[in-house]
Amino acid sequence: MSIVVQRERLKLVTLAGALLAFSAGSAAAAPFLGSANDFVVLGLNNGSVIINSATSIEGDVGYSSGVTSGTNQKIDSFVGSAFVHSNVNDFTYTAATYAPTGGIHPVPPIPPGSDASVDAKLDQANADVAQAIIDIGTLAIGLSLGAIDDDDNPTVNAMNGLDETNVVSISSLNVKEDTFTIKGDAGDVFVFIVSGNWDWASSEIVLDGVDLDNVLFYFSGASSVKFSKEETVFAGTIFAPIGSVEYHNPATFTGRIIAQDIDLHSDFNISAPASQEVIVPPALSMFGLSLLALGVVVRRRRTH
Repeated sequence: MSIVVQRERLKLVTLAGALLAFSAGSAAAAPFLGSANDFVVLGLNNGSVIINSATSIEGDVGYSSGVTSGTNQKIDSFVGSAFVHSNVNDFTYTAATYAPTGGIHPVPPIPPGSDASVDAKLDQANADVAQAIIDIGTLAIGLSLGAIDDDDNPTVNAMNGLDETNVVSISSLNVKEDTFTIKGDAGDVFVFIVSGNWDWASSEIVLDGVDLDNVLFYFSGASSVKFSKEETVFAGTIFAPIGSVEYHNPATFTGRIIAQDIDLHSDFNISAPASQEVIVPPALSMFGLSLLALGVVVRRRRTH
């Protein structure tokens, strides 16, 4: 099944504004989620987190206010930090096998330990999640895929352009040994709004020219999201603010999991998208902006 997406523009972004953000050194980030992007795994307020047997975690893990997390153990490699809110219901970990390279913040025991900066970081991430739900709710859906089942192997295409957003709805997904291809360029943003459940086994996300940090799967309801089998390859952000995510087996998962309830086990692995910073001195930034903007105008005039 080949599907061509006709895109809609959410907002106008000036060339100068885009270049200023780039020159300031800001890395790409999953659309809409703000500071929640700081985490590779984030258990949201009053939810639950289980981390029980992982080959690797690359990135920071967050346990928000009210989270219950009774199991954190058996991680072969944890390159990142753990941030634990002072109002967690429970945070139990095995020190010998849960040892993030950046440490646990605040320093255990937790509770009663607390750190205002850690609480503020997690509270802001949850506030940004709440705003993201509102923002995504304003989007007009450009394409509805309905239910995706085995052997559909969908391909979603986007036209070339700057800062375009493609909004696609999916009612449910249940696949095994399938391929889901997303085609576009680095400026394209894809928001997949999923209303039902998601069961992903031995299947692969293929990004053709698209930045994985610009791919967001938003689960609008109390969805059950499952990933399994080591043949699985997934790229993008799973955002299930009132849903549950279960992920097991040593698949290849590059992106983020931000959800109400998270259960990660059986040698899973996950890595955050690599940050890329480009630092440009302020004087050169403004000079470069002027020249580049002028150059774009000249090129456009010559093409007409």
